[in-house]
Amino acid sequence: GGGGAAFPQKSFYHFDGDGNGILDRGETSRALEYNGFRLDKPAFNSVFDSFDPTHSGGLGVSEFIGVAAFLSTAKNVFGAFDFNGSGKITLNFNQFCYAASHLQ
Repeated sequence: GGGGAAFPQKSFYHFDGDGNGILDRGETSRALEYNGFRLDKPAFNSVFDSFDPTHSGGLGVSEFIGVAAFLSTAKNVFGAFDFNGSGKITLNFNQFCYAASHLQ
């Protein structure tokens, strides 16, 4: 996988298989998985759709960088509550509000 600030842009161009400057859902999913973000289909579709407000079915480079930044932040916030590294967390409402406020 990649890492660091340059990974989203490099990954975008690497996974833009047809070179059209847009990542479709499949290209986006492969780019994210390559960089360690493995989401199930409902989670992936929700994240993708939230960064594709025009419902074009594709993400430009700035939108993809936004997705990568969101997922990186989400991973860090989740990890702060995943004390035993199980991949599962339990939050009370206050903790949920705290965590959610850090995802913006």
